Amino acid sequence: MSSPSKQFAILLAVLALLTGCSGKAPSPSPAAIESDIAAKEVLDKMRAVYRQAKSYTDNSTIVEYSVARVRGVETELPYHQLSVAFERPNKICVTYADAVEGFEGKTEYKVAANGTVIRSSANEVPLQIHEAIAPRTLTAKNFIPEPLLRAELLQVSLENIFPQIAMLLSEDGQQPIFPNDHQRRLLTDAELGGKPYHRVQMASPAGKRVLWIDQKAYFLRRMELPIDERRQSIDPNKELSSLSICLDFEDVTFDAGIHENSFELEIPTGGRRVRRFVSPPPSAPTSAGTDAEDEALAEHGKLVQRYEQALASATIRDSILEVEFARPEVGPQNLPETWQAERIWQTLTSDVSRPGDVVLSRESGHAFVLDGGQAILELDATGSVLGRHLLPVHRESTGGFLRTSVDSQGKSWHLASGVGWQQVYLFDDAWKNVLSFPDRKHSGIGDVYLADLTGTGKPIMHVGYWGGLGIQGGALDGRRLFANRSLDHVLQITSGPADSEGKPTLWCTSTRGTILELSPAGKTSHELYVVGQALMAVARHPAEDMHCGLAIKELGWYSAVGFSADGTKLWDYQLPPGEYVVQVPRIQFVEFPGGEQGWLVAAANGSLHWLDEEGNLVERFDYGELITGVAMGTDKNGTVLLVSTKKNLTAWSLNP
Repeated sequence: MSSPSKQFAILLAVLALLTGCSGKAPSPSPAAIESDIAAKEVLDKMRAVYRQAKSYTDNSTIVEYSVARVRGVETELPYHQLSVAFERPNKICVTYADAVEGFEGKTEYKVAANGTVIRSSANEVPLQIHEAIAPRTLTAKNFIPEPLLRAELLQVSLENIFPQIAMLLSEDGQQPIFPNDHQRRLLTDAELGGKPYHRVQMASPAGKRVLWIDQKAYFLRRMELPIDERRQSIDPNKELSSLSICLDFEDVTFDAGIHENSFELEIPTGGRRVRRFVSPPPSAPTSAGTDAEDEALAEHGKLVQRYEQALASATIRDSILEVEFARPEVGPQNLPETWQAERIWQTLTSDVSRPGDVVLSRESGHAFVLDGGQAILELDATGSVLGRHLLPVHRESTGGFLRTSVDSQGKSWHLASGVGWQQVYLFDDAWKNVLSFPDRKHSGIGDVYLADLTGTGKPIMHVGYWGGLGIQGGALDGRRLFANRSLDHVLQITSGPADSEGKPTLWCTSTRGTILELSPAGKTSHELYVVGQALMAVARHPAEDMHCGLAIKELGWYSAVGFSADGTKLWDYQLPPGEYVVQVPRIQFVEFPGGEQGWLVAAANGSLHWLDEEGNLVERFDYGELITGVAMGTDKNGTVLLVSTKKNLTAWSLNP
């Protein structure tokens, strides 16, 4: 994104102060207390109107009102024009545009969710339309899914730029609309356009904010922004006798019918849908001839090439919704040809009715399998059930996954959650449910990585979400350690390679099709993309600079792709067609029978593919059923393969 316009920069400077600490207010007088109570009553009525609204529309303008000392006449200078259309639970259209064209052109943004998909556009990235699946319920954190656009529009708190959206999407009826404001006062009524309005004044870190509220319908008609702290920068020569910046709301309607086209964002001629915005390169040098000019021109050519490659990998070529039309075709079971596969044991339906994700413990040799969304079953090396550990009662029953870790004291930790689930359930080594995290409703969990990357001796829960929450780090006692909202729909979190200082990193994939690398503290290091590939999942080689990713080519067509840490594609292995319709670990780095190492890839059609480090097929196992869990390890008897299906969990021995 380009730098903001001059007017927007002034506005941001004003609004940035509003996010500061409010400080301790002086003890109020009895009159102030009475005024505060009256102001709160008006604010509560306004908030209730927005929270109870089934639909809402408006057009608004951020305007500077000023009176020059030499003229004595009030003038209006519009900064920005905005509009909102909203319909519960998940339809919205938000537009933002400069009111006048500046030196760098007119900034224009749009976000539109029609209940099925949510699209975004920005004129700084022409002909690119970001597209994602619309969340079931819109929240203040997920209604702008594209991270770059979200960062640009929400450089300040939502209530300071879109207070109506903050109230419409509020999940807590008791949360103050402006949490950093204090000293509420109900001012005398005043007219606007010949109509009287309630006025509520609040003190903020930047000065006084005044809300103009309709006396009958209790909607917000105007918000005067506090500018006391920035008055000097706006009017350095003291040329103005009065100055105010207001957010004026026009054409406000509640609960009216809204045409479905209002929530659409059409793809322009020559445009494309993308998983992420890709910033175009700067303009080409205008002259050539000297060595320096020729070098600059050559460097610009490289920038253009990298831009075209990044844009190609970000482009969505098929529907993100029509998964049903790409269901995989499952063939008969075919055992590996060069390895000897022998069934060791198989669970009974009476023990585990809906086998899912499975984990093989290297320390104990025990297997842990998720039974639907209700319990974790623990089995020994013979398949005997050692325990059944119930999860807290919850709604989800499919898409689950398990994670395990061991702390520095040798204590085991077990975690159950799932794609689209609301919570992570953490168990200690005595199988006590010590934590259910988080405690607030959201759009769904995408993945969880449980590991100690900070060297404290205790694992950290790295939780990735759908719907704009990004990634959060959580301690075992439930404390939030960090939050990184750079990603929208998180698909996978795993360990990354050590950085230049030898410190561990996290690799995160999302619907952007790239790998976002984070530090253990959750800070963004950089974003890695493999040229021409949209990566959904990755696995790392623990010692070499060669890694494997699952890349989507088009709907129902996936490849395993080898790549280096700088994004260079090394090889490509085409998987059988079909879309993944059950949750299963896609790629793992494993040890093969005989001691060689490589990649185990689970395809959508229930087949397992073992590839060597250079992407060559070593062996294949067509399982004959859709696979819901797979794990591989070694014990004293050799290589063990655990495979879950909807019917049972089976242990196989594999030998060269």
